[in-house]
Amino acid sequence: AGLSTVLAAALGISTAMAAPLDTSWKMATLPQVKALLAKDSGTVSGKTVTYSGKTVHVVAAAVLPGFPFPSFEIHDVKNPTLEIPAGATVDITFINTNKGFGHSLDITKKGPPYAVMPAINPIIAGT
Repeated sequence: AGLSTVLAAALGISTAMAAPLDTSWKMATLPQVKALLAKDSGTVSGKTVTYSGKTVHVVAAAVLPGFPFPSFEIHDVKNPTLEIPAGATVDITFINTNKGFGHSLDITKKGPPYAVMPAINPIIAGT
């Protein structure tokens, strides 16, 4: 597990949003976070995480400030390039290690550089 993810779980940092959370949002213990991270089905080569198969499981952890912020870690790679087969079903688990600060994850064909605050519509209303 990435240092920021483990630290957040150890400190009991959880998710806080601007709108009420449904029952799919949970606080997690360190063992639960490690189990979630282990479910990612990709393999790492440099700054790229490659997935195969008809269904892929991506686990993205938002890192704490001071651990190159803002960024996501997938397989301990900060802001990686994801290679996903065309037509695959993608299941994404988000781990928010920063209580009180919402995050967004964009998946795009466009390469870097990326805007720090892109103009996007949130998946969850009110966030």
